[in-house]
Amino acid sequence: MSDFKDKIQQQCKMFSVSTGIEVNYLPINSRQSLCGICEKLHFNGCSQLSEKSVTIANQLRCGYCFMCPLGFAIFCSPVRDKNNLVGGYFSAPLMLDDMCSYQDDICLHNAHCDTALLSEILQGLKSVSCERLRYLTELLYLASCDFDAENAVNDYLVQQQNSSNKEINEQIQQLKIDNNMVDNRMFVEMENKLIQAITDKDYNTSRHILNKLLGNVFYSFGNNLMALKLKCIEIITLISRTHNNGLQSFAFSKTATEKIFSLDNYYTLCDYLNNALKQFFSLAEDDSPLTQTIANAKRYIKENICELLSLKDVADYVYLSPAYFSRIFKLQTGTTFSQYVMDCKIDEVKKLLSSTNLSVVEIANKLQFADQSYLAKVFKTKTGKTPLAWKNSTLQ
Repeated sequence: MSDFKDKIQQQCKMFSVSTGIEVNYLPINSRQSLCGICEKLHFNGCSQLSEKSVTIANQLRCGYCFMCPLGFAIFCSPVRDKNNLVGGYFSAPLMLDDMCSYQDDICLHNAHCDTALLSEILQGLKSVSCERLRYLTELLYLASCDFDAENAVNDYLVQQQNSSNKEINEQIQQLKIDNNMVDNRMFVEMENKLIQAITDKDYNTSRHILNKLLGNVFYSFGNNLMALKLKCIEIITLISRTHNNGLQSFAFSKTATEKIFSLDNYYTLCDYLNNALKQFFSLAEDDSPLTQTIANAKRYIKENICELLSLKDVADYVYLSPAYFSRIFKLQTGTTFSQYVMDCKIDEVKKLLSSTNLSVVEIANKLQFADQSYLAKVFKTKTGKTPLAWKNSTLQ
């Protein structure tokens, strides 16, 4: 046991010294606060977040980043002993924006906050970019995965890859032995099982079904790389439709489709679909209050898309400061507030073009565009066509 503790301390020290971001270990059943800031300020703590977040990280076999109740970013990685989850590494709380923004937002929601003490605490925290936060999260997992094993991190990754390839090849060989023809009914049946497993949030079962499905696909289409890609895109689209978040689902599907078209062989397609499935589960697991806040903001934007919406208007609606809202909106959606509003306006333009007889001038006025020319310019940038050309193409 002392060797195990020594390894934990050594890994925490190595990561902290090399990155400048402090990392500490918490046992799985610990009710200890992640950072102690809430206790110092006499707020409700976040002890329950530690077990939930590290359990998610362990299920997904990846690092996991989340926001604490005060809006600080924390990333974690599971620690396993003989394949049993025993605890997790947790980073110190990090700021994703300037100190003043955090101070204003925390004071806004906590009227009796000790501002002098809060200022002192914030001065001791580090600030990182969203990009660096993602890299740190992944790095911590790569540095700590398979903690109890003698294999190196690369061995773990190769093992995961080989496991998927083995399942796919076993399915192909079984089909050859049985001399079975894979018809559309078999595809549909297996796809339905995949949807059910994803809906049940069962990652391991989903991965096994996906690999069997891929075995059927590669057995059926052989060396026809384009046919393989198209079928893989169908599978990605199928997976993405199980997500409740329409925009996030579309972004996932779009990115995956572009990547699949760029791949050039059987093995990279297998690896990518397995990685995409893991990424999708990571998106679907995020059901925190923060996610719900952004969901409420997006619903408000869509319901009021014909108005002149400002960042402050929407931030006020969800009771956040504009600076903090802007930061978490981009972190959650991958796009800026203004870009999202414009995308929603363009979607509404399409809807009005296809379902009404309104002219482009009338639509521009209705959606608060500066003028018809500006609408046409933005619409063409987003779709590659002018509004009238797009409308005519939908009527054909």
